Amino acid sequence: MQLREKLRTEQRPERALVAHTVRMLFDCAQACTACASACLSEERITALRKSIKNSLDCADLCEATARMLSRGGAYDVDLIRAQIRTCTEVCVRSAEECERRGRGPACVEAAHRCVESCQALLAELG
Repeated sequence: MQLREKLRTEQRPERALVAHTVRMLFDCAQACTACASACLSEERITALRKSIKNSLDCADLCEATARMLSRGGAYDVDLIRAQIRTCTEVCVRSAEECERRGRGPACVEAAHRCVESCQALLAELG
């Protein structure tokens, strides 16, 4: 890859926005992990399998995305966009499932805040 091409695919977004997004990602991961743990203590655990899986998937993707963003420096824009988009989609699905089941208001709220922050970062990345 030519240096000029490489510079076009790497970008340094605003630090404050990245820091805020990382906090929202870790907050969401913690809330989703707690939600999954709470579901595991329910008697009707079989009915909650999808909620548990979605919550754990959301937590894992949020943590991975936060770690990627925490590395700092220039980002491979295509890679970080794809990661953030995937994370955002999983957060939305997890929140919808928890809302549908009337569970995890803290998880739902954290997921919504995370999605908003991720969308703001995506907008800055262009």
